[in-house]
Amino acid sequence: MPYSTGNADGVKIFDKTADGLAIRATLDGGTPPTTANVFAKGCSVMALDTGVRYINTGTSALPSWEIN
Repeated sequence: MPYSTGNADGVKIFDKTADGLAIRATLDGGTPPTTANVFAKGCSVMALDTGVRYINTGTSALPSWEIN
């Protein structure tokens, strides 16, 4: 069962690191949020509305999303 980020951002987290950071998630639509300390570096997020996969190339403190 996926986890919610607790925000109204449509993100559902499927896998986490031992520190609790997301490493695999989906997004209902749009682009992933840049919320600090939610996504690990290298986290993969799939946008369900377009099928586009985003990878966090930034840090957990400041996510930067690139289309993969």
